[in-house]
Amino acid sequence: MGESTAIVHAILTIVGVIMASIFAAYIISRMGYVNSVLSNVLNNKLQELQTNIKIITGFYNASSGYYVIYVKNVGSTEISERDLYNRSEVYIGPYNGYPKMYLISNVASSKTATLVDLNNDGVWSPGETIILKVPYNATGINAVEVKVVLPSGSYAEEVLPG
Repeated sequence: MGESTAIVHAILTIVGVIMASIFAAYIISRMGYVNSVLSNVLNNKLQELQTNIKIITGFYNASSGYYVIYVKNVGSTEISERDLYNRSEVYIGPYNGYPKMYLISNVASSKTATLVDLNNDGVWSPGETIILKVPYNATGINAVEVKVVLPSGSYAEEVLPG
């Protein structure tokens, strides 16, 4: 019986070591996955924190029927204009009234705000100003509230003359 007990103990020890190795390999692979996910989340949050915009000024152009808004990238991140299209919003309406929402688009329509890139490079660089043309009739309104919201959740709002 002594030999069989020793053999059983040796087999159980080998099985235990194999099971521990399998478990350790699984844990190590999952740690890599968790590390990757956390890294992506932190990078996205860092990019959101570095994205900041400011509405500089705006005016109503009665001859074209558009409200023209100048918006500056005051953050430290470049923003691709392609990422803005159909994902960014402009809210405009009378001061303390109900605003209308327009999506920023590269196709002009009565329901979209068009973006004008002054240097036509397709990138909204830090320090660069873009122009938004919104088909909003501000005739007879003393002041309008304007809010521009980016896909990252970053936004700027301002009260401008009507």
